[in-house]
Amino acid sequence: MGLVGTVVGVALGCVVWWRIPWLVPMIEHLLHVQFLPPSVYFISELPSELVPGDVVKIGVIAFVLSCLATLYPSWRGAKVRPAEALRYE
Repeated sequence: MGLVGTVVGVALGCVVWWRIPWLVPMIEHLLHVQFLPPSVYFISELPSELVPGDVVKIGVIAFVLSCLATLYPSWRGAKVRPAEALRYE
C-alpha cells in the first residue's frame, strides 16, 4: 500500500506541476480571485521547476516512512499471544 500510495502521489504531483500554467488561471476564474496581484507583489507568478532528483528523493523518503510506520504495530501484534487476544473478544 505504501508503494502504491507513493507512486500515485508522485505521479499526481508531477501532473499537477505540468498543468500549473493551465490550472492556476482556471482556479482564479472559478474562485474570482487573483493569486499574486501585480498591485501588491513584484512577481506575477510563482516560478516552479521540476527537478527529477528531488522527486526521486521525496518518493524514496515517502516509501521508507510508510514502511517504517508499519513496524511498531507489527512489533506490538507479534508480542500478543493469540489466545489472550481472543479471550476478551
